[in-house]
Amino acid sequence: MNAHKKMTAREVADFVLARCEQAKQKKQSNESIYKQISAFLKEAQDNHRKSYQGKDPAQSWKTVKGNAIEKIVRHIIDNDIVSLGMVAVGGKEKDPMPKEVKEKLLIDYANMGKHIPDSDIVIYERATYRVIAIVSVKSTLRERVAQTGYWSLKTKSLTDKKHIKMLLVTLDEDGVLAKEASAASKSRAIAEKDTDGVYVISEKKLLPSDTIKPFHQFIGDIKRL
Repeated sequence: MNAHKKMTAREVADFVLARCEQAKQKKQSNESIYKQISAFLKEAQDNHRKSYQGKDPAQSWKTVKGNAIEKIVRHIIDNDIVSLGMVAVGGKEKDPMPKEVKEKLLIDYANMGKHIPDSDIVIYERATYRVIAIVSVKSTLRERVAQTGYWSLKTKSLTDKKHIKMLLVTLDEDGVLAKEASAASKSRAIAEKDTDGVYVISEKKLLPSDTIKPFHQFIGDIKRL
C-alpha cells in the first residue's frame, strides 16, 4: 500500500469483513464473530496508522472508521435479509434509493419542506417498497441516540409511518451500555424509552434489556416485524 495514502473506509470494511469470514470458516458463531469486530477494527487502525502520514492520523481514522462501520453493518444486514425478501440501502439524502422508498420516508414540515429521517441504513420490502426499519450506525451511543429517539417519536405520530422501527447499532465505545455502567444514564434512558431497539457490537459485557441487545439478535428481531 502507498505509504502516503490512508486506508479508505471501503478498504477497512473489506479488511474487517474478511476477518469475519475467516472466523466463520472456523465454525465460530455469529455472536462470537460480532464480538470480535472491535478487535478487527483495531488491526485495521494499525494498518491505517502505518499508511497515513498526515498531521492528524487520529482524526483521519475517526472519519474512516465511522464510514467503515456503516459499510460493515450494512453488508451483514443485507446478506441476512435477502432471504426474507428485504433490501438494505444507504439512508442518507445523497444515497441512491428507489423513489418509491424515498416517498414513503418523506415527512412534511409544511412551509419548511419535506425531509427524510436521519439514518445510515433503510430496510424495506423488495416487492412492496414498504419501509420496515430505519437504522443508525455509530461508534458511541451518545453520537446518535437522541436523534434516533426524536425520529422514533416523530414517525410514530404519523399514521402512515408509525409502523417503521427506529433502530440503532453501536460499538458502545463510551461504555454507556456496558454491564458496569449506570443503568440510569441519560443516553441509556433515551435508548430504552424512545427507540425501538439498540444493538451492541462489543466485547464488553452488556447490561441487556428488552430494548438493548447484542447485535447477533438483530436479524431475529427483523424477522418478527
